[in-house]
Amino acid sequence: MKSPRKKHTAVSKQRLSSKLDLPQEDNMTDIHLLMVIAWFACNFYIFFIFKGLDLKLFGLFQLAIFSVGLGFFIPIKIYRKKYTMSFYEYILLNFLALGPLFCAAIILINGIFSGPTYQETYRIEQSIRENGNTVYLLEDNAYDEKTYLRTVNQNKNYKKHQKKWEYLTLEFSDGLFGIRLIKGKSLK
Repeated sequence: MKSPRKKHTAVSKQRLSSKLDLPQEDNMTDIHLLMVIAWFACNFYIFFIFKGLDLKLFGLFQLAIFSVGLGFFIPIKIYRKKYTMSFYEYILLNFLALGPLFCAAIILINGIFSGPTYQETYRIEQSIRENGNTVYLLEDNAYDEKTYLRTVNQNKNYKKHQKKWEYLTLEFSDGLFGIRLIKGKSLK
C-alpha cells in the first residue's frame, strides 16, 4: 500500500513544475559526439591538405578564427528549439565543430573550384641542404619569405644523384577564395 505522503509529494512536484521552469532533460549527447568527430575529421583534413596550399600558418590561423566567427552568426535560439543547449555548449560547438567544419569547407570549395594551372620559373642562385631537404635561394629573392615554396624534398642518395639544377619551376592554381594551390615543383 502506497503512503499518502508520497502521493502528495508527487502531486506537489507536478504543481511546482508547472509553475516553475525546471531544467529539461539533457539531450546534447549526440551533439557532443558529433562535435568530437567533426573536430578530429576536419582538423585531420585541414592539416593533411595544408602542405598543398600557398598559405602560411598564420594565414591558416586567420582562416580558422574567421570560420569560428561564422559559426556565431547562427543564433543559439535555433539550437535551443530542439536541444537543451547552454551558452558554454554553444561556444564549444562553434570552436570544436562549426569552426573546423567551416574552415575545411572553405578549403575544400577553394580547391574544387580552382582556376587553370600556371607555372612560374626562377633561376636558382644557391642551394642549402637542411634536414634532408634542399632549400633553394632564387633570383631576385623570389619567395624569400616563403621557405616552403623553395624547399624540395630529395631522396637519401642526394650525393649520388647530385646535379647542378639551374631552374626551379613552381606550378600553381588560384582557388575560388584566393588561396593558391601548389600543384607541383620541378627542377630543370
